[in-house]
Amino acid sequence: MDAVFKMRDRVDAPDGTAVFPFLNSRDSFSSGVPWDLLPAFSLAFGRLEGHQVSKVQIFPVVTQVTVVVSGRLRVRMKTAAPSEPSECDVAPEEAIVTPPRTFLQLENPAAVPTLLLYIVSPPYVFDADRTQVRYDDSRVFDDSWDTLARQGWPLGTIPLPQDAQARRQEAEYRVALRRGLGESK
Repeated sequence: MDAVFKMRDRVDAPDGTAVFPFLNSRDSFSSGVPWDLLPAFSLAFGRLEGHQVSKVQIFPVVTQVTVVVSGRLRVRMKTAAPSEPSECDVAPEEAIVTPPRTFLQLENPAAVPTLLLYIVSPPYVFDADRTQVRYDDSRVFDDSWDTLARQGWPLGTIPLPQDAQARRQEAEYRVALRRGLGESK
């Protein structure tokens, strides 16, 4: 395929960060990528403004690789296993991997913006229109780390993998229908 793909318009993500859809055939903001071109992963750019901290989130189904393109990033994660949250600093040209069902928070500790590249497998599904979000591969919490710890890390509010996968497939189907792919997706 001879095509140049460009970063799309900014989408304000539920975690408070800015995301710029790039190469994702499975979201409502299709970047012109044919449905079957990238069936294994999706790409998007992210931007955290100076001293910005995202909300805590978790991905029930997908794995996300976060690459720092420029700036600095502080990452806080906690796996589902009994453990304390871990924190690490990520420099440009370094990455972190967030497996499914891992609590994640991103922080820009500097005054200048941080540019990120998100690589998500399977492709990130985001089903929305101008009025509502029907499905998002991320579950965002309004609670702090301390509150989540006091609640016992509420994984019970996150669908089990098989239920999450079913909801995800329904959303993917709706996106395909809107893109005119119908049953042939």
